This record gives sequence, C-alpha cells and structure tokens, in this order.
Amino acid sequence: VDVVSSAGWLKPALSCMEFSQMLLQGLWESDSPLLQIPHIDVGAAKRLEAQSIEGVFDLMDMEDSKRSELLGLTSRQMMDVDEAISRYPNVDVQILSLKTEDGDVRNGSESLSVGQGETVNVTIALRREGASEEPSKQTPLVHAPLFPKSREEGWWIVIGDPSTNALLSIKRVSLQDESRVTLEFSTPEDALGQKNLKMFFMSDSYLGCDQEEEFAIEVLRSEAQGEPDDGDGNGL
Repeated sequence: VDVVSSAGWLKPALSCMEFSQMLLQGLWESDSPLLQIPHIDVGAAKRLEAQSIEGVFDLMDMEDSKRSELLGLTSRQMMDVDEAISRYPNVDVQILSLKTEDGDVRNGSESLSVGQGETVNVTIALRREGASEEPSKQTPLVHAPLFPKSREEGWWIVIGDPSTNALLSIKRVSLQDESRVTLEFSTPEDALGQKNLKMFFMSDSYLGCDQEEEFAIEVLRSEAQGEPDDGDGNGL
C-alpha cells in the first residue's frame, strides 16, 4: 500500500487494501462476505442469499430467532455467530467539512471553490454504531480465525480522483468508538473546472464493510498563474 500510494496510484492502492482483507480472512474478493462468520459455509451462504441476506450487515439486522431458524445451528454455534457479528465493524462515516487554506469552509454536500495548486483540508467524522457514552480506549481485535496471530482492526482513509486514477491523500487510522480525522491534499496545477472526488474508508481486515462518499470541488485559475502572455515576454 505504501509503495503504490507514494506513486499516487488510486486503483492499485485500493486493490492492495482489498488484498489485505482477503489475506486476513482467507477468502477471495468474489467470495460471499458471509463466509467470515463461523459455521457459515458456502451452502449456508447461498441459502441466506436466496433470502436476500447478502452481507454481514443484513445478518446483523435480522431478529435472533429468524437468524437461528435460517442457519439451523446449535445454541453453542449461534453464540459463536453472535460474537463474530458483534465484532464486525459498523461505522458511520461522514464528511463534515471542506476547507481552503484561505479559510473558506463548506460542508461535505456543497462544492468548494479553490485555486489551482491550493491546499484543501477534508474533515471526516467516524463513529462506531453502538458506541457507549464512556469512550473505549481499546482498539477491537479482528475476528480472523484463519490468520495465525491476533491483530487489531485498522483502516485507511483515502481521497482520490477516480477519473484520473490519482490518489490525492491517504491516512492510516485506528478507531475505538469515535474520531475526527483531517486529510490534506493539493489541487493539481493543471486542473480547471469541477472535479468530482471520492473519499474511501477501507478496512484492512474485513470484507464487505468499506464505504465511499463523493464530494465536489471547483478548481479556479489561480491568481498566481496569471493570464497567458502573447509570446513576446511582456504579457501584453
């Protein structure tokens, strides 16, 4: 991830992050994310998918009795399932603000006007669903029975331009209950007009819980750029 990120390549960086998820869970990207839950095999995953239960969040939203009926597991096995589901990260992610170096601020749903080559700060709020009022000081351990050692849950937050495959900013974070994170990037010197960018919230450990949110900036010609001259060197 570090190597491709330093090169500014968006899609390869995201692919490396997805590979990290696959490595920890012992699954392929094409496998059902339900296979991360103990006692759910391919057959059980297909039965659940036939009931429109396609991911762990769908399983999480089911009533306990309905979940137990569909899976047909023993009480002890259902305890294993419930424990794994409770550790699966359910995080609310929201872009709070976009801010220029001149102090102009917009919320995440509004387009921000910024000059070429200028710096933009993006502030993102993270909150784990079900977080208690008493903040936790411990980062959750990943449920990954096929991985040879215990590992704490981690995340990447990425800002990129999918249209140009450009990775503009990246930050590695851990999350206990809630946090605010600010990423900084500079607009390209040669960009002009509206740019639709994306913020990616990527797990390093679990399949099926990544999130993305789009936001827009309007890149204006920087005053420092001036008007192009007529070729005689005096700009007249």
